[in-house]
Amino acid sequence: MKNWQKQVFDKYQRKNKILFDKQNLLIMQIQQSLNLYDRKCVTLWSLSLAYEAADFLNARYPKELQFFKTVQICEMWAKGKCKMPQAKAEILACHRLARDLSISDDCMAHALAQACSVPHTIKHAIGYPIYELSSLVYRYPWEEALTRIEARVEDYLRLLEKSEQLKNNGEWASFIIKKTSS
Repeated sequence: MKNWQKQVFDKYQRKNKILFDKQNLLIMQIQQSLNLYDRKCVTLWSLSLAYEAADFLNARYPKELQFFKTVQICEMWAKGKCKMPQAKAEILACHRLARDLSISDDCMAHALAQACSVPHTIKHAIGYPIYELSSLVYRYPWEEALTRIEARVEDYLRLLEKSEQLKNNGEWASFIIKKTSS
């Protein structure tokens, strides 16, 4: 068993809800990759992942509109079309909604909210994998979850490269551009 797997297994055995943390070796590898990219790239990456999470959650809860609303408002915030208080209210609503879901879906809703918080600071970016990968452990049998986690990490890295290529194609709020340049 790899070290990161043992860390996750131990947390699962202790009945922790969040099975990954910033000291997990796999999460540290993802963070190292994130550190190679600027704010526009990481924000685009995070919002793309947030839309994936919204798609997943919407398929499970088709009448719940909060997931897409949160992502759309936060995308507008990243583009400078709305202000932080409006985005923050939607992010907090998503976090509150998570409490009423199964543990796997709760993790996905928190992942979505973490990704949507990235326009504020890219330090929130690592929250998406922490929550989403935890969700996979709850959703699948152990061996299948491990396989899916490793594949998902590869997805993250591919999406980072794609986001780097596309980061200048859209519009960005001035607060994101300023911090990208510095």
